[in-house]
Amino acid sequence: MRKDSQTRLRAIAGGAEGPRQPPPARTPVLSLERERELVARCQAGERAAQDELYRGHRRLVAGNLYRVLGSPSELEDLVQEVFVIAFRGIARFRGESRLTTWLYRIAVNVALQRLRSRGRRREMLPLDEQDGGSTDDTPEAELLRRHQIAAVYRLLDKLSPKKRVVLVLHEIEGLDVAEIAGIVGSPQVTVRTRLHYARKEFYRMAAADPDLDERRVVRAGPDGDSGGEVDA
Repeated sequence: MRKDSQTRLRAIAGGAEGPRQPPPARTPVLSLERERELVARCQAGERAAQDELYRGHRRLVAGNLYRVLGSPSELEDLVQEVFVIAFRGIARFRGESRLTTWLYRIAVNVALQRLRSRGRRREMLPLDEQDGGSTDDTPEAELLRRHQIAAVYRLLDKLSPKKRVVLVLHEIEGLDVAEIAGIVGSPQVTVRTRLHYARKEFYRMAAADPDLDERRVVRAGPDGDSGGEVDA
């Protein structure tokens, strides 16, 4: 990967959103006004408000968990865990940040616990079960994309959980250092240092990984059929 490696990583892994393909994790579904109203009703113990908040933010939480963990094997259980924690503690939510930021923080903590508990042993989906890409992709391009996603998460597995989280939040989710610091509960200087070393480690490994060689492309044959992978 070259100097545009962050953009390329986001293009490869940013679409790795699990079998149900939740939208990008930073896209709020509910307006701020509606969100505040529902939070107040949840704090009053109204179940219908909890249900609406869950429906409004479930896919955002699922997308975040999937991109951090890279495995959907326990995705639904982890999503449920995030919302159980959120609703149990919603009385303490003071509205100083968006609810999505607060849910992000809970999701990241749940993901960190999961990473530590499994000792960074991933349960990668078989290639034919990973989330589908664009329907315009040729079979060869789609297979290459899936290999690249698998390669990205194989390298992420080699990072410590804390480095992995800040790298995913910054390079794939697109959050800035201040946002990440608020989510992980660390000073910005700590996040900046952690991100520096995570990027250094990850992109050093990526540069040596043949599955992430940016020269690998799929070209069409003379009759329009695929000619397979070639070096650009």
